[in-house]
Amino acid sequence: MNRGVGLRRVVLTSALGLFLVAQGASATGRLEAGLEAVGASVKAGGDVLVRWSLTNSGSSTAYILRYQTPLFGIEADLFNISLDGERALYVGKLYKRPAPTAKDFLALAPGQTLTKVIELSSAYAMNRAGEYAVQYRADLAESLRPAKLAGDFDYSEEVLSNSIRLFREQGAGIVDDSHLLEENLPAGPSLVFRAQPASFVACSSSQQSALTSALSQAETYANNASSYLNAGTVGPRYTTWFGSYTSSRYTSVRNHFTNIKSTTASQSYTFHCDCTSSAYAYVYPTQPYNVWLCNAFWSAPLSGTDSKGGTLIHETSHFNVVAGTNDYAYGQTACRSLATSNPKKATNNADSHEYFAENNPAQN
Repeated sequence: MNRGVGLRRVVLTSALGLFLVAQGASATGRLEAGLEAVGASVKAGGDVLVRWSLTNSGSSTAYILRYQTPLFGIEADLFNISLDGERALYVGKLYKRPAPTAKDFLALAPGQTLTKVIELSSAYAMNRAGEYAVQYRADLAESLRPAKLAGDFDYSEEVLSNSIRLFREQGAGIVDDSHLLEENLPAGPSLVFRAQPASFVACSSSQQSALTSALSQAETYANNASSYLNAGTVGPRYTTWFGSYTSSRYTSVRNHFTNIKSTTASQSYTFHCDCTSSAYAYVYPTQPYNVWLCNAFWSAPLSGTDSKGGTLIHETSHFNVVAGTNDYAYGQTACRSLATSNPKKATNNADSHEYFAENNPAQN
């Protein structure tokens, strides 16, 4: 593609502006998402701004997770963004959160519209010049939603906005993320290195001690999970969290845990204890091996379900140089459902990796 100035500045691929994907044939409720470019083009090094909207065009109240919208900032991978067919890296936060409860949902009354101007380039690698395709998406999976919030909406699909095209002018620095995949890869399973001591930022002595124990527990979990997978076992432990067996999906999960095992044993983590969120922890997937620990982490048990050790498995899996997982479902109930409904997503879901590693209750 010619990336010169002669390219169209902004192209809306849908003249209608808005369209809906997530609507079942029998449902009376629907959500419509839309995107609109802000400004004719983006200067080199300038902010990439879009106007996002979400409208309840149904006849009953709809519910959506707060963090599946960008109303309070981008705290999940919510956009499909590509340049010349190559997806832009998500470089924002990826969280481990508790399973959603009613308080985590926004209520949209019939006819109500949520809207906000969003800056994208702080959460996605968009420094190259050229024409970007941008689309918002939200997973409305039924399994994430308390039954009392379901109403008559069909929450079984994704809701997708229209796709817009944004032109970014020449002069922005070229993003080359290949060094992340070359320099920071964890040591291979055949190599043994002395584990490097962790570093701590804003952590008390008691927090440092808890994190040292958590990292040791994560290493134990990773060793056990890797041994299970290297033996080729396909029992309830595997199928509960990753769904039906295929050789390609099994190999993917096995490779993930090979890298997680190597990482927990040999890489030097930097732990940040200044997060005040109600979540367990978060990382930036392109910044290994920095982990921010949040409020829920400190009250979690060392081992067992949603444990400190398991949280580090979850967050380690998010790093692109380790497994590059995403967050499609939180909590054991939603993860079990995901394994049944969409095994492909389950094999790329961070909580699924954590629960497989924690193996609580124990399964063969």
